Amino acid sequence: TPIGIRDRAMLTLLAYCALREVELQRANIGNLTTQGDRIVLQVHGKGRLEADEIVVVPLSQEAHLRAWLSRRLKVFPRGGSDPLFVSLSRRNAGSRLSTRSIRGIVKKRFAAAGVVGIRKTTHSLRHTAITTALRANADPLKVRQMARHSSFDTTLRYHHEAERIDHPAED
Repeated sequence: TPIGIRDRAMLTLLAYCALREVELQRANIGNLTTQGDRIVLQVHGKGRLEADEIVVVPLSQEAHLRAWLSRRLKVFPRGGSDPLFVSLSRRNAGSRLSTRSIRGIVKKRFAAAGVVGIRKTTHSLRHTAITTALRANADPLKVRQMARHSSFDTTLRYHHEAERIDHPAED
């Protein structure tokens, strides 16, 4: 469904690109570009006034974003400064999703997947992206870039947390 296509694209960016909720909410159609042969999204970083950082969409996930963009432009054909993710409800069709709406969509998709708990939030997807990259032995400096952390110490906290669970001294 159109809603499923949109939600899959949103979840892809949150879970694979470590997007923050507000970065997803602020994304415009014109922020989605290509560099070389890769799809990138220019994001309005935390505390930033303009889109000045990028996330690279994993090759395995590009199809989900392309499917949404194709559907989005068919239904609401507008310019580059228009929101990438819009409401599909009758009342607000075509308007930018609020952070509250994004939270609700993620919670609904979590519930459908059996992911429950008060601590399971939109930020959980960002946390998962960062932790998964570190557990897959990605270079911590590259993970820092992906996460757009201003301090390497922040990225190291994720690394130490994963290490604590994966290789505890107790074992």
